Amino acid sequence: MIRRIFKAGLILICLTVAMLFKGERSANSKLYPASNPEAQATIYVTDLGYHAGIVVPAYSIKHMPELINLNKTLSYFEGADWLEIGWGDKAFYEAGEWDLINLPTMAKAAFIPTPTTFHMAGFRGHIPSIFKYDNVVELVISKAGLAQMLQGIDSDMKFPLNDIASKGLYGDSRFFPARGHYHLFSICNHWTAKRLNDAGLPVNITLATWPGLLRYDLVHRSSAKNWPAKPYPNNRSEQ
Repeated sequence: MIRRIFKAGLILICLTVAMLFKGERSANSKLYPASNPEAQATIYVTDLGYHAGIVVPAYSIKHMPELINLNKTLSYFEGADWLEIGWGDKAFYEAGEWDLINLPTMAKAAFIPTPTTFHMAGFRGHIPSIFKYDNVVELVISKAGLAQMLQGIDSDMKFPLNDIASKGLYGDSRFFPARGHYHLFSICNHWTAKRLNDAGLPVNITLATWPGLLRYDLVHRSSAKNWPAKPYPNNRSEQ
């Protein structure tokens, strides 16, 4: 009996290691790190508990007219300095909640390829201060890496804009049509990790399944600055 348990445990460990190895994507030395301070750009990754998003400077999109989809999107967020971008299952993402009512939607999203959506939110100011009750990491990447990442995001957008939600989950936000399908092996945080890899950063797609582990990976391998979440005040009116 003990031998069987040991064998099963060993198989599980080997499968876990194999999955981590398969999910590994190395850094692109041509893009990361930036060659000098003038070639640097700052982005953020938000950890909302179950979902990780990428925050990019709005000016970087405006300076790339070839990003037709993202520039059209940015027109919905006049005056925004930053654009937070997330990708995920359309039905579950737009529901915006983890609860028993949404369990069938969650199960369908995991095991059946389903349509996807982008959630985008415009912000002004210091991102860690705006998301002070969520974990945020600050990353210094190259401008060339940022451009490469934005091109990947732009190509994942689905236009014409014929299915835009008038309101998103928080702040000044909306849902936009996306390409691709969501399933157990292509979830929201895998998408985030892949786009960060487009910017030249080393990532592990398997590890990124959980936002906290993605954040850990970015801090320890990409010198990301961690802005830990503050505890919610007892009186929500203090927020």
